[in-house]
Amino acid sequence: MSAEKASENEQLQVRVSELTKQLTEALVERAAPIIADSTAILETDISRQIEDLTEQQQKTEQERREVKKELRIWEAQFRDREGREPTPDDKHQLKEKYVLQRTLKAKTNELEKQLKQLAAEQQKHDALASLRAELSTTIQAKLELEQENARISAELTQKQVQFQKQLDSLKQAEQETFARERESLKRQISVSQSKSFSNQTAENTSEVYLFPHDMKC
Repeated sequence: MSAEKASENEQLQVRVSELTKQLTEALVERAAPIIADSTAILETDISRQIEDLTEQQQKTEQERREVKKELRIWEAQFRDREGREPTPDDKHQLKEKYVLQRTLKAKTNELEKQLKQLAAEQQKHDALASLRAELSTTIQAKLELEQENARISAELTQKQVQFQKQLDSLKQAEQETFARERESLKRQISVSQSKSFSNQTAENTSEVYLFPHDMKC
């Protein structure tokens, strides 16, 4: 039973070593590509930047719509009054409004572009944060496996020592039993030989008394 338990512990120890190796390889493989690109990630609070730009974009877009609405009202009033579409010369009197509309539209487009860039950076940041959490969990699991490996190794060593003690005790008991049996057998042989000798002596003595004439001859 002790030998079977020792074999199970050895198999478990090998499995722990294999899992530790696999975890280490997975750690390096998954971390390398993202960590290599992590220097490009902004250290500032990207979420806060996105909120600020989103607020600016919404305000700019709202202002652009208001200007556009004013221009559409003026154009509608011009058509009603003049019976035709306003020409560029007609629109010149509202040149500042038209320029402002184009400026606000360009600003809105630029803010949207920046928001997309920050969203991409946010994805990188989130991916890195997720990876760090995963790596932390993996490292913790690796440490726990190493601790379990150490515990199993210590338990295995202890059981091996106990098994060796039991084996030595059995050997000693067998040797002592063999020695006792040998001594007992020696005594039995000695007693048997003694009895045999005594019986032979008695027979010889009987022959002397029963047949004295043989002695004289």
